[in-house]
Amino acid sequence: ALAVRHFADAMLREVDIVQGLLLHAILFTISLLPISYLHGKILFNGAYAAVLGVEMRRRRVIASINAASASKTARRRYLRFRNFARGVLGLRAVTVKFARPAPTCAPGLDDDLCKPGPEIPDERKA
Repeated sequence: ALAVRHFADAMLREVDIVQGLLLHAILFTISLLPISYLHGKILFNGAYAAVLGVEMRRRRVIASINAASASKTARRRYLRFRNFARGVLGLRAVTVKFARPAPTCAPGLDDDLCKPGPEIPDERKA
């Protein structure tokens, strides 16, 4: 009976060694996989991504406005210098006036469009 007990203990020890090796091999294999990428994709907050998207669009709009204003400022400086040079040299700048105003999309509009329109759409036809 003691020999069987020793044999069983030896076998259990071998099973423990094999299980430990298997666990270590599995953990090593898992550590090689891009689990953090998958974990980040699964747990990433969609609302936070939306907030970041809005913030990036805001920054893009502000940057484009700043670029436009910078180009407008450069244009204004150029025009001021040109007008100054024309004034110093005695050149006359003629303002352009159109003979008639540019046509609108809808003919026959009132000159003053600040008043509210009709409450009932059929009122216009009458």
